[in-house]
Amino acid sequence: AAAEAAPVSAGPTVETLRESWNTLRNKVGERNKVLPAMLSAATVHDVRGHVVVIAHGSPVLGARVTQPHNAAVICEVLAEMFGGTWQVEYQEGAPTAPAASSAPKATEAASRPAAAPRFSRPSQERAAQQPKAPQPQRGDSDDIPPPEAPDYPEDPGPAPAPEVDYEATPPAATPEDEDEMFAEAAEPADPTARRDPEDVAKELLKDVLGARRLES
Repeated sequence: AAAEAAPVSAGPTVETLRESWNTLRNKVGERNKVLPAMLSAATVHDVRGHVVVIAHGSPVLGARVTQPHNAAVICEVLAEMFGGTWQVEYQEGAPTAPAASSAPKATEAASRPAAAPRFSRPSQERAAQQPKAPQPQRGDSDDIPPPEAPDYPEDPGPAPAPEVDYEATPPAATPEDEDEMFAEAAEPADPTARRDPEDVAKELLKDVLGARRLES
């Protein structure tokens, strides 16, 4: 009788991929410098065999991550880490895990009043309790007006700004350029401030792709 075929590996679980997500991002960064920033707000929503379904706070960035040139890099890293042939899909509207709050707690010491100073010798305590002698008043030298300021030439002011042709058509951006601009906008300058992914996507659609809001 013919030997039975070996069962196909079911692949890692959702929990395993979520725990390995930072490692996956680091390995992706070795192949693509822009993609890890776009994956920072993405989470693993589901795993079906060797198909990983991701969720993202911004539909625009979520769809961008799963474009062929980006999905190929993610699938290559998944195959390196877990074996097999992988596919990456984006589930629009899937919930993302809430980010843990990193705000430090206020210490109780800040609300306590300052303690009175302690002295090692009685003479120091008596000296601290004695009123300070009044400062001698200054003479009439303070009444002397200061010398007049020298006569400097008038400030011509800033040079006029060069004229900008707002009607000129901007050069077409490549997919790599657009990915880089998406990634830069997704990461705030202040690490403690987190921008709304929807606001980031709207700004990029307006600035990069020239989209305009439809008036009702």
